[in-house]
Amino acid sequence: MSGTGQRVVVTGGAGGIGAAVVARFVAAGARVMVCDVDASRAAALAESLGQPDQVGACELNATGVESVRNMVSTVAEAWGGADVLVNCVGIMGERPAPVSLIDDADWGRIIDTNLTGPFYCMKYCYDLLKVSHSPVIVNIASRMGLKASPTMPAYVASKHGLIGLTKAAALDLAPEGFRVNAVCPGPIATLMLESSPGLAAKISTSVPMERIGTPEEVAEAVFWLAAPESAFVTGTALSIDGGLSA
Repeated sequence: MSGTGQRVVVTGGAGGIGAAVVARFVAAGARVMVCDVDASRAAALAESLGQPDQVGACELNATGVESVRNMVSTVAEAWGGADVLVNCVGIMGERPAPVSLIDDADWGRIIDTNLTGPFYCMKYCYDLLKVSHSPVIVNIASRMGLKASPTMPAYVASKHGLIGLTKAAALDLAPEGFRVNAVCPGPIATLMLESSPGLAAKISTSVPMERIGTPEEVAEAVFWLAAPESAFVTGTALSIDGGLSA
């Protein structure tokens, strides 16, 4: 599979799964725009991965329409359009609580970031993508978008919603040649788990494959969903969780 020539926009691309997605496309020869609320971190990642004509960076607050529009303008000016949008923007950020006790601010912040943010990016990137001969959108959802977990109502609701949005968009946009899919990672070795080896070891015992996944494994699935080899795949939510959802 080759990403050479693809123009790829990665939101939430400065760290974790997003950074792994950026690196995978860059390695394949794609042009990538790293978009993140932490503009300096996005710029540092872009500088570390390639030449200025292959990797760019821009600031993005996905919960703000004007910020999303500014990002779209940046990409349009740089490339004239895009072929792939990967929405990695998302947060956990929820203090554990049952639905009866969840903090209202936590609910609003998580739903805004994890669901409304990707919605804005999909909506306002439509004009960028429709110029492509094979436009693709991949949303980073979660295993918790397929199966609930207690004391995390906002995160669970946001990821269920993102999968629903993915499926709705896939149906809406299929006649125009778009493919829209989601990936649903289970426990992944991000900074939170790497900083707590005991937690990672405990979680791995619940995974049928008896280990934690890597950001690179998620990125590989995203890359495949953006490639011609998956040309008949749309509206799906692909689990990458070591068998947890089996």
